[in-house]
Amino acid sequence: MYGKIFEQIYEGSLRMNWKAMVTFQQMIVLCSEDGTLDMTPQALHYRTGIPLDIIKDGIEILEQDDPESRTQNKNGKRIERLDDHRTWGWRLINHEYYKNLSTWEEKKDRARERKKKQREREKLASDKMMSQDVTPCHTSSHMSQYTDTDKDTNKKKNTKKKKTCVWPKDFVLTNEMKTYAVDKGVAPEKVRAFFDDFRNWAEAKGATYRDWNAAFRTRVGKAPEYGKQFLAPPGVSPKCLTKEEIDRKNA
Repeated sequence: MYGKIFEQIYEGSLRMNWKAMVTFQQMIVLCSEDGTLDMTPQALHYRTGIPLDIIKDGIEILEQDDPESRTQNKNGKRIERLDDHRTWGWRLINHEYYKNLSTWEEKKDRARERKKKQREREKLASDKMMSQDVTPCHTSSHMSQYTDTDKDTNKKKNTKKKKTCVWPKDFVLTNEMKTYAVDKGVAPEKVRAFFDDFRNWAEAKGATYRDWNAAFRTRVGKAPEYGKQFLAPPGVSPKCLTKEEIDRKNA
């Protein structure tokens, strides 16, 4: 699985076609590295548990021109068939473009690195100015000028320690946590993203809890407040059935 799902998908022209959005998300996740999905709608149904009629309706929309699409390659279509002589198997048209986009984490890392280098340059420039001001003839007078004030400034700086999140190494996403999140309305395929969002929020806040599981359950209970993009779409069962469960149900 090679696909990256960007937050913009919830803000684009697909937001009013939830069937197409759900189907497209699964195609992005299941496609090959070159953006092809050589799979029938029935196979996609078995892999994801999404009802077959929803997948077929979603595919029909994704194959159509979309003048409101951000990228007008192929007139805004999202997918095209690998072979005109068959009704299944698709290529994700803009897969290569989005594959090369930086993820949010990569952007954040680069921003931190730029900020670090900027602080180093500013400190180096400040030290250079200080050394130029303190000449051999006036060493004692300059030293007396900076000594006391520098001590007071350093004390103030040391008292402002940045909060850091103490994230327990053994706090990971378990099956019980997944089940709880799905029961509360989080889409099954988005539980991992919801968990990662909770971690990013905790790190940004510098939060530390005695009971991280309880904190996660509280976060799940407020899912509509923290991000509607994680909720299961209306009309879709929150439970993803396996192929065996579907076969038993249809027997």
